[in-house]
Amino acid sequence: MKRRFLVVVRAGDRSMHPQWLAQAGARNWDLIVHYYGDDPQRYPTSGDGLVRIDSKGPKWPALHKLLSDTRDAWREYDYIWFPDDDLAQAARTSTGCSS
Repeated sequence: MKRRFLVVVRAGDRSMHPQWLAQAGARNWDLIVHYYGDDPQRYPTSGDGLVRIDSKGPKWPALHKLLSDTRDAWREYDYIWFPDDDLAQAARTSTGCSS
């Protein structure tokens, strides 16, 4: 994971975020799926620019723990986006930035 942009999504079993994984090679941003669901097959655990981190519990304390535990890694990015809630967004239109 060495791109300039990082997206961190808090995702469950009914989240729309799998759409974002369909074009993994086309993304110019890395993705952390912070997963609180119960289906171990729902999201891949890793891939090109992708990491799934399983984390149950309330959203904000879980995100705080994620940021605390991965402090050195996320400091390497120029921009980090935490979309709040599901977004139906295609990978080609969700960059918002050019590298």
